[in-house]
Amino acid sequence: MLRAKWDPELRSRSSESLNRAPKAKELKGNTPRATPPRISVRSERCIRGSEFARSGNAPISSQDGFTLIEIIVVLVILGLMLGVIVMRGPTRSQRLDLDMATRDLAGSLRMARSRAIAQNRPVTMQVGPGSYSLDGEPPHRLAALVMAGSGAIGFAPSGASSGGTIILRAGTREAAIQVDWLTGRVSVTHGR
Repeated sequence: MLRAKWDPELRSRSSESLNRAPKAKELKGNTPRATPPRISVRSERCIRGSEFARSGNAPISSQDGFTLIEIIVVLVILGLMLGVIVMRGPTRSQRLDLDMATRDLAGSLRMARSRAIAQNRPVTMQVGPGSYSLDGEPPHRLAALVMAGSGAIGFAPSGASSGGTIILRAGTREAAIQVDWLTGRVSVTHGR
């Protein structure tokens, strides 16, 4: 049967029988009906192609796969791209740096006021050009530069403070933190 599949003469005969319609007298009465074709020529080609590929006898083309040189070139290009990205470093935003430094410093000022009230003792906050220190703790770095208001802001046990304004700058952006002397309330205003 396998030989019949590959026989070109048999294939041409089977394609002729596919194109031939059954005669009317073959369909009437007790006469045997025309047998439908087992498989179309197009389907036979698909099956034959898949059997050929499955058998492992498929011809090996010189175009299959990649050469070692092609793979090395791609890896070198990917390595260069990764190196450029790593050397550039993380992208930084002036606005985000300023917002982070402002929130950090304002939160620490509020913490100093709360600590003074809770512990019923005066608490001092030292503010320098690029850092601040709360009540003698190690200094904390700021992502923005302190332009004005460097020095000490003290909070009394009643919640009142020595007051002051601290101006932070990151690039071209500025923010101001005001500490009210009477109530010790901390407020933030963003400049340009």
